[in-house]
This record gives sequence, structure tokens and C-alpha cells, in this order.
Amino acid sequence: MPESKRPLKVFLCHARSDQIAVRALYARLTKDGVDAWLDKEKLLPGQDWEMEIRKAVREADVVVVCLSKQFNQAGFRQKEVRLALDTAIEQPEGEIFIVPARLEECDPLESLRRWHWVDLFEDDGYENILRALTARAEKVHAKLIVRKPKKSKVDYFSSLRDIDNTIAKSSDLQIILQSALRNIILQLKVNAASILLLNPENGFFECALRVGFLSGGVQGSSISSAVNDGTSSLLERRTSKVPNLMISKPDFLDDALVKAEKFIEYLSVPLIAKGEINGVIEIFHRTSFKIADENVLFLEMLADRIALAVDNILLVN
Repeated sequence: MPESKRPLKVFLCHARSDQIAVRALYARLTKDGVDAWLDKEKLLPGQDWEMEIRKAVREADVVVVCLSKQFNQAGFRQKEVRLALDTAIEQPEGEIFIVPARLEECDPLESLRRWHWVDLFEDDGYENILRALTARAEKVHAKLIVRKPKKSKVDYFSSLRDIDNTIAKSSDLQIILQSALRNIILQLKVNAASILLLNPENGFFECALRVGFLSGGVQGSSISSAVNDGTSSLLERRTSKVPNLMISKPDFLDDALVKAEKFIEYLSVPLIAKGEINGVIEIFHRTSFKIADENVLFLEMLADRIALAVDNILLVN
């Protein structure tokens, strides 16, 4: 009987501020049979992180260095990131394989230029990283079962690249919000979506833009930032889902809006910048649908970008 192969071990090295984006990559890799390890994610209480990270890197077949603007500016100076990279580079040639993978448009680090580059913002970015991992798996006699992506699978990176490009090229908030809502509708195949921004003068999150609504005469929802049951998910800074608005509807949602649009399912994602909530993304659908974890991760990654863009534009204005 042939000996069964072990899964390919991959260590994901990243800046702390990139956790959401890296977790999305982590979710995709683990679905494709990779034994992935995140900085500090698998540590038990009381474990020495320096010892465990060194051990995880030494045992890894591949170290994927997740590059971003945050990584370049601050993450490389973080102890755990520097420790992981130093440990990887110390290994004998051929013992470990380093893949610098760009999560967003950013300048490469000089110290990593000699390694094989993968740009996740290219059209075949994720496929390229899988090809590199597959080649490594064959060399170290590990297994990597790559599943064929479904046609409806969320293409995170193409959408996020589109939004990043829009933010870089425009200071018009409406254009940026249009890009965000267009990508949400396109990728998640939902009926309608809106973005609410905080009005500091009255303390309400007010509708700034919406798409997919049929009843033009009915205004979008408005959410008070005061403490109440309807905004508990916002106060807790978490994504919230209402599976059936016919059974249970948050008080802040307009009855006329829900009835006129025949909405069934509702999802909200807070926009958080510099520790403060400055808006909300709302998702509406007219039938029940199962939103996968990867879809939620995509929304949270998108929300991070929009929240920072809103904060920067309003600060300048």
C-alpha cells in the first residue's frame, strides 16, 4: 500500500493590520488542501510565540509573505513578522520556499526581490500561487488537492483591485461608493445594497447611496447611533445578519421600504476607520440565500477600504 502524503504546510506571514485580507487568503488555501498557519492564530494561552513561530516556520514547506502598504510601512518592523522572515531566510537553500504575495498595490521590499513573486491583483494571481505551491508539494512529496473554482465563486481580488484603483484615482466620494456597491451586487448576486454614512450633527447613519431598489419614492433606512437593540451589532463592531425580515425586523428598518421592495434577507457590515464607526454597508435580498464565510470576509475587506476612504475624504473636506 503506497504511503499517504501529508498536506503541504504553508506559513502566512503578514502585518497585524492585514488580518482580514489574509484570513480570506487563508480560507481559500485551506479549501484547496493546504495546511496553513497564521501568525499567532494557532497559539494556545501561555505558549511562547517566539518559539512557536520559529517552529512553525522551520516546519513549513512554504512561507507566503503577504505584502501590503501596511506591511511595508509598519508590519516589517513588527517582532513576529521580522522573526518569521529571519527564521525562513536562515534555512539552508532548498529547505524552504518563500513566496512574496501582494495583497494590494504596493512597492516591493528590497530584501524580498530575489524570491519568486506572485501578484494576487493580476488576473491569474491566485492560480499562480497555487501553481507555485503545487510545484513545491511535488518536490517535498506533500499533497495539494486543488479544487476547481465554481463559476459563482467570489473573485475577491479583482473587485478589491477595482475599488483600490477608484480610490487612488478619485476623491469623489459618490464615485467610490458607486464602485463599492457595483462590486457587491456583481460578486454576491444580491438584489440591493446601500451605504449609510454617519452624520455627526444629528448622530444618525443616513443613506448616502443605494442600488437595486425598485421603489424610487421610498427613502433608504436611517439608523440612530444611540444605544438600542437595533444598533447592537454596530456598537459591537460586527457583521449582522437577519435571515427573514418577515419574522424579525430591526426597528430601524423602514416598514414601507421592506414591504414595497419585498425584502426577505438583510445583512449589515460596519465601516470602521481609526477605531470609529463612520458608516454601514447594508445588503438586501428578496429571497433567502446562504451567505458563505468567504462572502462575509470579502464584505469586511471591502468595508475596511471604504471606511478609510470616507475618513480621508471627509477629513480633507
